[in-house]
Amino acid sequence: MLSLLALSRGAQAQAPANDDPCGAVTLTANGALCVSPTLSTNAGATTTTPNGYTNPSGCGTATLPKDVWFKFTTSASGPTSFGAAITVTGNPAGIIHLFTAASCTGPFTELDCSAATTPNTVAPRLTTGSLTANTTYYIQVAGSTNNDTPGPFTICLTDGPAAPTCGQPLIGAFTSTGLTTGTLAVTPGLNNAGPLTVAIENNTAQNTFGTFTVTASPLPLTGLTPGSSYTVRATGSCPTGGQATATYTFRVPIPNDEPCGAVALPLNGSVCTPMAASNSGATSSAASNLLLGCGGNSSLRHDVWFTVTTAASGPGSTSFYVTVDGEAARRVILLQGTSCSGSFTQLACATSTSSSGPAPTLSATGLTPNTTYYLLVDETGTFSTGSVGTFAICVASVPPCPPLSLAPTATNITTTSAQVLFNVPNSLPRPTDYTLTYTPQGGTATTMQVASGPAMLTGLTPGTTYQVCVAGNCAGGGQAPPVCTSFTTQAACPAPTGLSVTNVTTTSAQLNFTGPSNGSSYTVTLTPQGGTATTIPATAPPVQLTGLTASTAYTLSVVASCGAGQTSQPATLTFSSAAPCPAVTGLTVTANGSTGATVSFTGPANATGYVVSYVPAGGGTPTTLAATTSPVAVTGLSPLVSYSFSVTTSCTGGLTSLPATTSFTLVPYCTTNLGGSCPPNISAVTIPNTTLNNASGCSGSSGNYYVLYPAAGSTTATLLRGQTYRLNVTASGGAADIVAWLDLNRNGQYEAAEGVQVIVGGQANVPAGTSLVIPATAQPGPTGLRIRSRTTGAGLGTGDACTQVGSGETEDYIVTIDVATASRSGALAAQVDVYPNPAQQAFWLQLPASLSRAGVQATLLNTLGQNVRQHRFAPAAAGLKAQVEVSGLPKGVYTLQLTTAAGPVTKRVVVE
Repeated sequence: MLSLLALSRGAQAQAPANDDPCGAVTLTANGALCVSPTLSTNAGATTTTPNGYTNPSGCGTATLPKDVWFKFTTSASGPTSFGAAITVTGNPAGIIHLFTAASCTGPFTELDCSAATTPNTVAPRLTTGSLTANTTYYIQVAGSTNNDTPGPFTICLTDGPAAPTCGQPLIGAFTSTGLTTGTLAVTPGLNNAGPLTVAIENNTAQNTFGTFTVTASPLPLTGLTPGSSYTVRATGSCPTGGQATATYTFRVPIPNDEPCGAVALPLNGSVCTPMAASNSGATSSAASNLLLGCGGNSSLRHDVWFTVTTAASGPGSTSFYVTVDGEAARRVILLQGTSCSGSFTQLACATSTSSSGPAPTLSATGLTPNTTYYLLVDETGTFSTGSVGTFAICVASVPPCPPLSLAPTATNITTTSAQVLFNVPNSLPRPTDYTLTYTPQGGTATTMQVASGPAMLTGLTPGTTYQVCVAGNCAGGGQAPPVCTSFTTQAACPAPTGLSVTNVTTTSAQLNFTGPSNGSSYTVTLTPQGGTATTIPATAPPVQLTGLTASTAYTLSVVASCGAGQTSQPATLTFSSAAPCPAVTGLTVTANGSTGATVSFTGPANATGYVVSYVPAGGGTPTTLAATTSPVAVTGLSPLVSYSFSVTTSCTGGLTSLPATTSFTLVPYCTTNLGGSCPPNISAVTIPNTTLNNASGCSGSSGNYYVLYPAAGSTTATLLRGQTYRLNVTASGGAADIVAWLDLNRNGQYEAAEGVQVIVGGQANVPAGTSLVIPATAQPGPTGLRIRSRTTGAGLGTGDACTQVGSGETEDYIVTIDVATASRSGALAAQVDVYPNPAQQAFWLQLPASLSRAGVQATLLNTLGQNVRQHRFAPAAAGLKAQVEVSGLPKGVYTLQLTTAAGPVTKRVVVE
């Protein structure tokens, strides 16, 4: 309190040294917990002139904050490279403002802010995971309002979140580069891992436009529909798993919605190649004189504009023909104007008079050579209105010839001939004849004129693919665009069909196929991926394939022989041989409660199931569980008993793997969030006259300096009931308090009554000792021994077995409490019940869990020492109760010998 008061009074005399960013106090990261906060004040502070930011900028309400400044630099790796938590105490610290800047002179870019919601109140903690490694950041601290009282406060920098923040990808504005093209800026967001996946939906057409893998920005887009709305979803992968997605919607502009944006159409010759267009999203042009004498509905139209320029001379200089296709083009108007912004004179129009369909061909005559004319297209017909959307438009210098409405079809295909069927176009004028062109793959085209379909093609080559195109020819010189299809002539010896592979194993398979009717034999070629081909002759299917290699891709080729030297084209098929049955990987066992565990692993892709087996390390009958997937829950385990776990994979084809194994000991004690740090660490633990003699260093990591030593060799001991032992512990690195606990009642907890203070203020590297009393009432069996150290004066008592501390370490050992040899047998026998005794037909045998956990073998001996009955009982984690039949045995006294987890037990049984 005196130091805070002194700081406050001193601050009134002058502004603090960190009153502006260039005097910022450097903060040092404290790790997970704040152990060394920085004391500061804003008494006497002034308002820093904003540079790159504004006050209050949505954080607090202070427009003239009395601010002081701090800074810190992120590490190159680890949690402090991407995150931080900033904590303040004291009401003068009502705002925490986090900035990034190239230097203390700015400009400053705001990253995050935390502010109190009421005056003279401390700001909540600011936590961020959006920082960059090896970067300096600035912190502004002030009161949350202009009238907050300045004064002392503390500030502390600790670890932020466990994983970095994964931001959404960044999508920029759509940029139109043409009627149907554009670009989209798409870049990874904060901590995104590329490449990005971009999916685009056409909202207007309600279909998928495309999905793209983006490695560079901007993303070029083609084939867009003018006026259509699109939704973009950009997805990036996060470094710790999962994904982040950003969404953006744009509309493709219609550049030709008004005359001054009119799209220039080419003047085609005899073949008219249409241009794709759209009036989706278009508006009505303002000029009312555009509709004079041309029907339609002025209030419903969505018109778009085009220009066409007549030729300087010859065809197309004084006339041309406009054709459209699509419900969106039910009217076409030809206009003339001195400029795109002036008035227009209507020269001609064509309007659909039917209930559906595009406008008829517009014939424009009496035109001026080398002159530009305007075309208006919309969806309104004389009696009905079509729907806006896409349409096609074309201008030619000769009367148009409509294309076929359907692609031609090849039928009656043989080895050397085929028949080509084609229909008459739906619209007028009808072609006078047709030009048919057929071209063999890689060969020379042949052209023929036919009056109508069908057309017969002869002289073809067997087993050859042909492309055939049909184009109509109309009066006036117009020719329709060709419509094409392809077909393949039959081979002189047809290839086998219906190839399939069945009965696939790791080393064999069966090939099935159907051969041609004239096939006499077959050649099968089997080629492993990256390997050498093997040829297998066959007379008929099926063909057995042997000597395969497991998990290998093969290509099969089957060629038919039809006699007279004729062979077919090869028929091919790929398949893979069966995979072997690999063992699982990543096998781990973790505790699940006081008597359970979770078995986790990664199985192979061809696994059909798993068998999990576990058995105490000291022996016994294994317990098995069938499972279909990971993880697998196991119950009924005994604490502090070492188990051997194995997992065997079952695969297709009846295959099984070698077992994957691991060991596991169920530790019921508190083992996490114990805290600590080194020094002081525990360097040696001994119990003289026992096997426990362990030298160790500092074990653990930030937040949990803890280690469990195995119950073997120099890290375990057997302690007899009724005996007193000496426990010696050595700490290093500084003076330390040391406490030990021994779980005498074996209840899985270190209770305060089970603790003993080894030393308070012990010297470094000097052994400290205490007596370890094992009462006669202690529960026999394996149990826990815990040793903890802590810096002297920090506080460590017998009630702190599980307390989270800021210094020292925690070591656990598994020791065994036993009884003296003379009384052990009697003590074990006292835990076994046999009743009724004497018995007539049978007696019941009852044992506690400590004796039955690894299974029990019971042998009944007569007075001559002969074995007359023997039973083997499975492990019973909750205790054993079983019936033993004695019917048929002579009356007399018998000896019952039991083999248990704790040792042999002998009982006397009388049979009447």
